[in-house]
Amino acid sequence: NDTTHFVLVKSLNALLRRGNTRRTKHYCERCFHGFEEAQNLEKHRPSCLRFKPQAIKFPEDNYLYFKNYRKMVQCPVYIVADFECYVKEVPQTESTEFKATQKLKEHEPCGYAYKVVLSEEFAGDYDSELVVYRDSGHGKVAESFIVSLHEEAERLAPILKTKKEMDLSAEQELAHKAATVCWLCLDPFIVGDEKKKKCHDHC
Repeated sequence: NDTTHFVLVKSLNALLRRGNTRRTKHYCERCFHGFEEAQNLEKHRPSCLRFKPQAIKFPEDNYLYFKNYRKMVQCPVYIVADFECYVKEVPQTESTEFKATQKLKEHEPCGYAYKVVLSEEFAGDYDSELVVYRDSGHGKVAESFIVSLHEEAERLAPILKTKKEMDLSAEQELAHKAATVCWLCLDPFIVGDEKKKKCHDHC
């Protein structure tokens, strides 16, 4: 009554190869990642052996709960940016001619624009205008963008570190005093518990 059996695998590459193609891939015996060329597999093996095998771990609890409450709070500042590029031909060589994926064109940035957007709390403390940059021929558009972001961060840092008193109306004051649960996580406030007290960073 024994219905179990074993099958000898003579070629792992043939076993993992897709049925709709005749192109042979070289697969790693440890992670089963496939490579177009055998030399790329040999380069991959030393780095693959450095890490433990991957395993899927399911949560012990049967239910998942939303925990990223900080994402429900309005971000004090964010930057909207857009890059402009032109399409440039990529020269082909003999080494890339027979590859499955060939890089024919690439996008070369030629300019960008961005704007710093602040919440109402900080809007009056920072002069946020649309910044437009066009390449003058040196080709360092991305580097210029990163430098500009660092400069904006340095100007914003002292403003964001400034502590301001909460300007609450009489109705908001009453609602705050009458609240028994956190408006974000909906957990109840517990007197004497530092983790469950009524404060700004409750959750």
